[in-house]
Amino acid sequence: MAIESVSNERREEFEQLLQFASRPGPTRGPQEACSDPEDRLSARLQRAQALVAMTYGEQGEAFRRMADTIQDNYMWAVRDLLAAIETDVELTLAKCKSNLRSVATP
Repeated sequence: MAIESVSNERREEFEQLLQFASRPGPTRGPQEACSDPEDRLSARLQRAQALVAMTYGEQGEAFRRMADTIQDNYMWAVRDLLAAIETDVELTLAKCKSNLRSVATP
């Protein structure tokens, strides 16, 4: 079904989430303005959880009634967010390993 079959309120909610998640740039929200990878990781995880929550259960019914293109773009934004999370995890792990090495060195 096309996006027209979804209520205006739901359609606007999806469009806002998609627009927010797909903004360009290394940081994507006020919570991510800091350079600390742990804080970015936390903010991005919360955002990814919110986006994915709209794709299953009762909310998922509205999502699945949207046009295929919108669903694809939405999931592409989720994928980009997960890639950013992966980078933050790698940075956080590197920082932890470095901290462990400095503590272990007499």
